[in-house]
Amino acid sequence: MIQTGTPTLATLLAAANYKAAVIGKWHLGLVGPKGPDWNGVLKPCPSDIGFDPCLLFPTTNDRVPQVFVSGKSSFKSGAIGSALCWRS
Repeated sequence: MIQTGTPTLATLLAAANYKAAVIGKWHLGLVGPKGPDWNGVLKPCPSDIGFDPCLLFPTTNDRVPQVFVSGKSSFKSGAIGSALCWRS
């Protein structure tokens, strides 16, 4: 995971009043060395390093049920319709 406070393209764009979103597979890790608590708040996560909104899947597609992440929370694949209404 990129440490919070590290400049990223997303934070540079935010400084110029742009938004940077991340959509798809996230290969940079989530939370930390102990791994994520899928039932809790995911922190740090992509929104902590400037990517807001985010809709991603943090694992490979062979995991059942597939977990998706929107913002700082996760949900199972059956709830994808509710995640597409992003918070601004």
